[in-house]
Amino acid sequence: MTSTSAQPWPSLKDQAATRGLDPKLVELAGKADEAIRKGDEAVRKGIDKAGTYAAENRDKVEGMLDKAATEFNTRTGGKYQSQVSTVRTQVAKGVDLLAAQGRSAQEPTQEPNQYAGAEESVGSDEPTDPAAPTV
Repeated sequence: MTSTSAQPWPSLKDQAATRGLDPKLVELAGKADEAIRKGDEAVRKGIDKAGTYAAENRDKVEGMLDKAATEFNTRTGGKYQSQVSTVRTQVAKGVDLLAAQGRSAQEPTQEPNQYAGAEESVGSDEPTDPAAPTV
């Protein structure tokens, strides 16, 4: 069974076949490849869904981070305020990255138009001079 997306590593089945392993092991390696592909696909879908949630609820996430930082600082008497602030900032950056992935997963991909900006020459078989002024 062939994967719809290229995996970044050589397939286990191909490696097993190249090494001349028993056909049953080659078949098992093929099943392992399929399991890896499905797992990878599930993880990607999970990341997309988490990113979509983060993008749609960015203000709620920001509020939760503020609340958690405030609570932690209150309970520790502000002793670790600098570290809490650093962690909060890093978590916010991570959420922003995740949200960006969620937004990009929702956006339809468009193929660039190779003819964009090209003008049609209708009614004339003569070549046009690109340096000539347009009317």
